Amino acid sequence: MKHSLNHYIHTWLPIGLAGGILAIAYLYWLNQGTYLQGVRPFPVFLYLWVVFGLSIYLLWFRVLAPRLQIYSNRWKIWWLIGCLAGGLWLAVNIPLHFPGPVDGLYSLPPYISKALFLICSGIGIGLALFTLSVLVATRTVSSDSYPQRRFRWIIFALPMLLIWIIYVLAFWPGMMSADSLDQWGQVISGNYFNHHPAFHTFIIWLLTRISLTPAVVALAQIIALGLLAGYILAYFETLGVPSLILWLASFLFAFSPVNGSMAVTLWKDIPYSTALLGLTFLVFRLVLSNGQWITVRKNWLLLGATVALVALFRHNGLLVFLGTFLLLLWGFHKQWKSLVYAFSFSMVLYLGITGPIYQLANVQESSILADSMSIYGMAANADPGTNNAYTLKSMMDFSRGWDCSIAYSFEPPNQNDTLTNDKNLLQKVYNLARFAPSLLIYDYRCNRSLIWIIWDPNGEVRNPSHAQYWIDPNPYGITPDSKIPVLRSAITDFVVKTSQDPQINWLVWRPAIYLYLFLLTIAFTALRYKNFKLLLTTGPILIQAIGATLIPLLPNFRYHYAAYLLALLFWPILFIRKGHEDISQSSIE
Repeated sequence: MKHSLNHYIHTWLPIGLAGGILAIAYLYWLNQGTYLQGVRPFPVFLYLWVVFGLSIYLLWFRVLAPRLQIYSNRWKIWWLIGCLAGGLWLAVNIPLHFPGPVDGLYSLPPYISKALFLICSGIGIGLALFTLSVLVATRTVSSDSYPQRRFRWIIFALPMLLIWIIYVLAFWPGMMSADSLDQWGQVISGNYFNHHPAFHTFIIWLLTRISLTPAVVALAQIIALGLLAGYILAYFETLGVPSLILWLASFLFAFSPVNGSMAVTLWKDIPYSTALLGLTFLVFRLVLSNGQWITVRKNWLLLGATVALVALFRHNGLLVFLGTFLLLLWGFHKQWKSLVYAFSFSMVLYLGITGPIYQLANVQESSILADSMSIYGMAANADPGTNNAYTLKSMMDFSRGWDCSIAYSFEPPNQNDTLTNDKNLLQKVYNLARFAPSLLIYDYRCNRSLIWIIWDPNGEVRNPSHAQYWIDPNPYGITPDSKIPVLRSAITDFVVKTSQDPQINWLVWRPAIYLYLFLLTIAFTALRYKNFKLLLTTGPILIQAIGATLIPLLPNFRYHYAAYLLALLFWPILFIRKGHEDISQSSIE
């Protein structure tokens, strides 16, 4: 009797609970149409409960349970909890359309009814994630040897290099916005400012010693991103990923209009995203080797140099720099010496460049908040009684209109007459909280929408490359000169249409879906090899995403381009055919 009761509690009770939750969620979806008109909801709920309960029972005992026998109960529990948490997060961030309260469902108030709908739908999404992850993670592996073939990385990179060179010809000599032209002017004049990282401006100066044309910079971006992507795919081949999958990834990466148009745009975000892609790949290799990869000198030097580039190419990269090392020290404390060597090397590079070299080049330091013509720059530096203060006060309620395009159309009046830059950081923070509390909330909503919400009709996608404008007016004699006008026109039309239409831009330009795809790819791989430390691979991009959510800057796609790169390059690891021990061995080399 006791055995039967325990069996009931551990088997039928969870299945019945899950079936009931799915029945409630589906009841709401039925209410969206006319299916429930004239029908009492309770009998429909009972019917759905039985159907979903039996379906879950069959799915569990016939499909999932046999596959999960190799996992401990602890793994199964945390696996399920993680999937349910992910489902609840997605239910809020997709976002799901609330069909409205179900008549007769105990007359629940609308806000409770909506919460119930989201919770039940989120649990349903979580159970779907759990099922999918079990099917993916429990695929059979082999112990076959997959040696790395010589120059394979160049072969995988060829489609990208060839296709993107065509983009350069179509948008010759490259795409340049006001930011790009500002840096170009610094290269011409020799007067350097650190509003845009001076290190990136130095790189532009160095490349233009070959030829004073933006095309040289665009070609360098293409070569760096293409060869790195090719090397990553070649490494995946050594893990047993089938060549067909890798070639598919290579061609998708090459033919993506997003990559093609971004790679030829002269923004610091392109080399920054490339460096972040490289850093994520190195963390992935470190984790696969159980920390042994970092003990080799050339490897910790490579990690240190890469993370230094992340910090040098963009100001917020310093947060990724520090956060990544803290995560790695926490995850691989036994290899702390090698990690400290890598961290020290990166600090020498970063401080050496931003210190003595910046001083030699007479780089003028600048504050983003001070130099920005945005409403946040006004709020951070405004003085009481000035025109800026009165303007900000009159704007307190404008952000109630949930539309991210408002900030871009605002022109601060008389800003240059009253704006000062003699405040320290604490004063600026105080001013932001005093003058613009509603604006900060507005900014948070806009940033969060772009980064985390897959589809949002109120959101806007800015800076989908610079194809629509190509080259902004400038005094440097840089003019558009397309070698393939037909292709340029077609690409421009594609970029404009897919970025401005909210029914399409979520799939092409909004980074949220690509961030989630990358996170799921890494999570499924961690489950497959029973190695939670693989989740550290998501550290750099999550630090980038969370930091960008909180920083008061205008939301732009180019800030989050790295999420797109990671999703398009890492999905082949779902097809790895090597076992865990074989992977660990090959990852050290």
